[in-house]
This record gives sequence, structure tokens and C-alpha cells, in this order.
Amino acid sequence: MFPIENFFLPGPELMNPHRDEIFTDNLRWMSASGLLDPSTATRYCRSYVIADCASWIWPLGRYPDVVDGANLIGWFFLHEEQFDGPAGSDPERTREAVGDLIALIQGRRPEHPSVSTRAFAQLLASFNEGMSDGWKARHAEHWLRFFTAYIVEARYRSTGAWPTVEEFTTLRRDSIGNAVMFDLIERFGHFETPAQIQDSAVFHEMITAALDATMLQNDLVSARREAEADDTHNTVLVQAHQHGQTLEEAGHTVLNRCNTRARDFLRAAAALRTTYHYLDLNPVQREAAEKFVTGLAHWLRGHLDWHLATNRYSQPAQSYTTHHEPPGAPQP
Repeated sequence: MFPIENFFLPGPELMNPHRDEIFTDNLRWMSASGLLDPSTATRYCRSYVIADCASWIWPLGRYPDVVDGANLIGWFFLHEEQFDGPAGSDPERTREAVGDLIALIQGRRPEHPSVSTRAFAQLLASFNEGMSDGWKARHAEHWLRFFTAYIVEARYRSTGAWPTVEEFTTLRRDSIGNAVMFDLIERFGHFETPAQIQDSAVFHEMITAALDATMLQNDLVSARREAEADDTHNTVLVQAHQHGQTLEEAGHTVLNRCNTRARDFLRAAAALRTTYHYLDLNPVQREAAEKFVTGLAHWLRGHLDWHLATNRYSQPAQSYTTHHEPPGAPQP
């Protein structure tokens, strides 16, 4: 909807130097996991520039750890496909679709997991490896909020009701799924943000601003395609409906809000840095906090770079064949 020069950029473009290796490893995993056959995996990964996405949003992530980030992105888009049709408007079908994933997050083993569920279990185990119990609990909570948001969105679609912009913003912070991605800045960098930083009000302000900026980036880029598909779960469309605006008028309103929230992120990040002394952080803790703030700034910029490079939102939605066994199917 808008070229990159219309967006406020929180930092320079930066790409992980291992982009080519990430592409090769991700392509291999997409087929080895059973999610896609090799020829479809190649078309899928190239079309959505998945390796570029991971390399842009985690440019400082260590290789090969960041490969699992690309694998997650590849899994994520296929997971979303199942909600593009009638299932996305049926709360019970949506609840069933995310049920096994929620079970995994809660430490329960699904009785008959699909290929997609087994692939997610593999990724989740990899993300948790080497991280503290506190980090694992925080990451699990972000996943639970993400999967639960699918059910809430399905309820809105099933009734035909429109949320207000304020209601939708609260829901979208969870349904965009970026909180789980922010966690991986730490995982792929082999550090953890100090607890006293995470508990501070200014840290939450920074995270919320980052979530808002990135979800609005996504909604601006995808608005036209979702309008054509009659999917109302987009901030631009909700803005247009609530305020009687055209799509173009609503787009400009949301773009201004997106840029404001990106600036709010930088202001909160600067304020957070002033708390290091008062929170009595030691040099190692300060370094970890600074790594996260820097990584999050790169994430915001890389997220936008990818959205303007991929054809995922510039053409009608495509359906890639995924290997989902029916409920009750035996495990191989």
C-alpha cells in the first residue's frame, strides 16, 4: 500500500551474513519435516523469501540457531493457511485446530499429532534448549496468547461483529504472534534479558510499542488483499469501518499511527537505558539488556524490509499442500 520511504525506520537495514546457509538448511527442513514435498518447498521458500525474513529480523542471531527461526516462519505461514477458509470463522473448528499445539505448550503430549504438530514440537524443544525456566515460562505464555487469539478472531468472524479499533489493537498484539519472535532474539543470541529489566514499566512500554508498530506494518501491507478476501481482521479495515473512511484514507491514518508507535519504541528504548544504573545492573546484565534493545530495533526494521520484499501480500492468497493427517490417524 505504501513504499518504504513512507515508513519511519528505527535503524539501518542489516542482514544476517549466513543468509545463504539459512536458505539451504530451511529448505531441507521444510521437506524433511514432512510439511511440504521438495519441489513445493522450493517454490514456497523462494516465493515468500523465508530465509531473507529470518536474516533480516535476526541479523545478529547465531548460526545455525537462527535456522530454526526460518523453520518457524515456514511452519507459521502453513499453519495460518488453514484459517483462510471456513475454519477461520468457526470457533469450534479453530479450537480443535490449535488444541494439540496448546497441549504441547502446557506440557501434554497429543494422542495423534499431525505432521504440523510434530514439526512444531521439534521447534519448541529447540527454542527451550539452554534457556532458563523463567524464559521458558514467558515464551510459553506468549504462545498460549497467540493460539488463543485465533479462537477469539473466529468468534468475531462467526457473528459478523466488528471490534472497535481499540478492541482490535488489544487482540492483534496477540494474534500477530510477534511476541514469540521477540523472545528468540535472546535465544539466538545466547543471552537473557535481566528479570529486573523485564519487570519494569518502561520495558513493557517498549515491547508494546514494538508490537503495535510491527502489527500495523503487517496490516498496511496486507490490507488490500484481505479486503478482497472479505477478511475483516485488519487494522486498516477496522479503522475504515469504524470511522466511515475509504481504504486509502484509513491507510493513511494507520500509517501515521504505525510511525508514531515506531518513534514511541525508540523513546522507550532510550528511557530504558537510563534505568540501568537505578536497577543496579552489573556489566553482564547491562550488556544483555543492550543486546535485546538493539536486537528489537533490528527486528522492527527487518520486519518491514521483508514485508516490502515478499510477494505473500501482493498477490491472491496461495494454498500450499501440507501433510496434515486426519484426527485419529496413527503416527508413522
